Amino acid sequence: MTQITKRQREVLEKQDAETLCRWHTLINSWQWPEGLPDDPYRGLPPDERARVEFHNSSPLGKTSVFLFWIEDRVSKKKVLHHWNVAERKVGRMTEAEFEKWWKEEGGEE
Repeated sequence: MTQITKRQREVLEKQDAETLCRWHTLINSWQWPEGLPDDPYRGLPPDERARVEFHNSSPLGKTSVFLFWIEDRVSKKKVLHHWNVAERKVGRMTEAEFEKWWKEEGGEE
């Protein structure tokens, strides 16, 4: 698994919650956020990123360490709220729908 470098950690720690939620969405979509150093996808065409990400012998490792770091930093609820209420193009939830869904899924405050 890829480790977060000192340079990356310094940049991540300076970001506000909204930016981290946006970056989580990007990384989860195999896109590297502008401003976060050491892009592991540099030079790879978009259709190769997912294949490389999940290939066991990939020298890039997995970027999930960044997703978990962001979730720990801002909370999984905020990350999922951002995706479901702010980012989704289809099936976007209202605030009330999100809160209902979150409670039904057993989410913690």
